[in-house]
Parts: sequence; structure tokens; C-alpha cells
Amino acid sequence: MNNLGLAYKALGDYATAIQYEAQSLVIAREIQDDQVEEQILKNLGNACYALGDYDKAIEYYEQRLILAREVHDRRTVAQILRNSWQCLLRLELYDQA
Repeated sequence: MNNLGLAYKALGDYATAIQYEAQSLVIAREIQDDQVEEQILKNLGNACYALGDYDKAIEYYEQRLILAREVHDRRTVAQILRNSWQCLLRLELYDQA
């Protein structure tokens, strides 16, 4: 399902990509695969960002941030904070950015 989500994203069909990625997220959580879950959350956040759904993108980025901090992945944490910051700027929430 994750690969289908990526394929639709590559075609620019972000809404369909989100549907497949959301299904993949459920499976990743059921089998407790944190690495796959983290990647799917990234894909979902980026797809929501591309659609202009910045609030939803932030939700996915925040979930991803929890996983990245659990494994002390500072590079990913920095990337997530940058992505969230970009969303906050788009939402004109400057004091939160």
C-alpha cells in the first residue's frame, strides 16, 4: 500500500496517495514497525503540505517527531522541525514558528 501511495504521489494525485498511505500507517502500527511508520508519517505530512492542508501536515510531523526523538535521530528531528516551521509560516502563525 505504501508503494501505491508513493506512486500516486509521483503522479501528483496527493489525495489518493494519502488514502493509501493512511492504510499503510494502520498496518505499520499493527505490526509495530516504527521505521516504516516513521516513513509513512513523513509521506503523509508531505502530501498534506502539498495539498495545502498545513494543520494536518503538522499533525503527522508531530507524530513522526515522537518516533525520531525516541531513537535519538537528531537529523530527522531537525528535518521535522523545519517542515513544521514551514507549515506554521504558511498558516501565518509566526509566534509559534
